[in-house]
Amino acid sequence: MKRVLLFASLIVLTGAGAGTATAGPIQWSYSAEVEYSRDYGNDFLLNWTNQSGTVTSGAGEYTSRDLFTTTAYPGPPRDDNGQVAYNFTVRLTLKDIASGQSAVLAYNGWYATQWDKKWTGEDENGNPTWDWDWIHEQSEFGKPTSWDWVTLGGNVYTLRGEGGGMGTTPNGALVVSVSPTATPEPTTLALAGIGLTALGVARRVRGRSAARVNTATAGA
Repeated sequence: MKRVLLFASLIVLTGAGAGTATAGPIQWSYSAEVEYSRDYGNDFLLNWTNQSGTVTSGAGEYTSRDLFTTTAYPGPPRDDNGQVAYNFTVRLTLKDIASGQSAVLAYNGWYATQWDKKWTGEDENGNPTWDWDWIHEQSEFGKPTSWDWVTLGGNVYTLRGEGGGMGTTPNGALVVSVSPTATPEPTTLALAGIGLTALGVARRVRGRSAARVNTATAGA
């Protein structure tokens, strides 16, 4: 009996390692939509590079997709502050193809540019004339130093939206890494159940043996 129980315990230990899901190509898709904080006109619309797509990734590899770019603001600002700024949010829908599960993540962005108003003289009527000198611009998109995690269909997706910087108009990219979770397969769970049952039987056998020994000792 002890030999059978020992064999069952070894099967559980060996099966626990073999039951981990095997990593393979993982297919996923994404689509993005933009929401502006207000109507800025056509000057500030995002120009999509890859607004949507389907990707096949190897487990653990990083995939980067450029999402959008914009053109520079076409001229000086329309107010006396010398500033132009706007905000937007990109809502990304990520979908695990095999399971059909999806999640929506939001990444914020903004753009600001600074102009200097200078007096250039007077017109023919003696009125002052002005001109604008561009100073700098800056933009930002996403979370350049942090990651988001979402589990879809037993796969863990690690995502980051990034883009922008000093002296640049808004631009954005999506960086994704996907790996399967280490979930035991049904056969592993069944073997684990056999192992637990075997351990329970072993304890009962040991208990009965000890009881027999105690009875025999008392009779002697």
